[in-house]
Amino acid sequence: MQYIFPAVAVIGLAIAIAAAFRKAVALGLEFGMDVEAVSVYDPHFHRRAFESLVKVLSDEAQKLFKFKEQEKLHDEIIDDGLGKIYQGALEEARQEGLKSGVEVKTTLLAGKAAHEICEHLKKDPPSLFVAGRFGAHRTEELDIGNTAENLLRTSPVLESLRTAGNALKGKCGACEYRLLCGGCRARAYALRGDYLDEDPWCAYAPAAGEVIKPPAPAADAGPETDARPQWSRQASERLNRVPYFVRAMVKAAVERYAAERGCSEITPEMMEELKSRVRRPAKAFLLRVARRGNL
Repeated sequence: MQYIFPAVAVIGLAIAIAAAFRKAVALGLEFGMDVEAVSVYDPHFHRRAFESLVKVLSDEAQKLFKFKEQEKLHDEIIDDGLGKIYQGALEEARQEGLKSGVEVKTTLLAGKAAHEICEHLKKDPPSLFVAGRFGAHRTEELDIGNTAENLLRTSPVLESLRTAGNALKGKCGACEYRLLCGGCRARAYALRGDYLDEDPWCAYAPAAGEVIKPPAPAADAGPETDARPQWSRQASERLNRVPYFVRAMVKAAVERYAAERGCSEITPEMMEELKSRVRRPAKAFLLRVARRGNL
């Protein structure tokens, strides 16, 4: 049985969560898959916050705020009531699914959101997981919320992709560019059923040479380097001869080299100068490309 797990539902379904849920429903309709909505609430959050507050107040202050009555309120209303509120949000999602012609399964979990979702996904791995970037509490300065970030950071699959260079199979695993390129994992999964398998569309034949490591990122040079140097026509033509899967890295290295020297235009002569100055591992990469007549 296939499932799409939509975003963690929150009180009233926040905008980002609602958008993710509607996307999951649309995909379910398009591909004929079942849809499951998962909501997670933390029944112990308010108690932990309450106990932390009690520790810093004097006995007199605790009497003033009637902490004994407050504790009973948390036990009887807030902690127990949270589950009912989140269950209500799931029911809203189920009703919305029915309006679109989809019977949505609902699941309410208790605990830390990211952990509980990951554990739930392990029990019955879905074909697709859809999550909203933010929940009920959104900070405008951030691009992603805490729960979504933790899901991305702790996902076993995403973690394996971040360190996949030495775990790739087939010719991708033997390629000297595997730490720079790595091939398309989506194509490998779609056509071979294993996201660590070789990229079936890659025409490059590995040379079985030394593995080329990406150069360490340079420190921020400051606001005066924000304006990128312009590429001359001849330099652009030379850049286009660099293999496509490392072209962006070469372009960034040359632009950084030009900016550090206050140059407003990149020329073939500058590219040649950089090639003669760089050290390993970047030198190994450039020399290999040059020997093939690409640079």
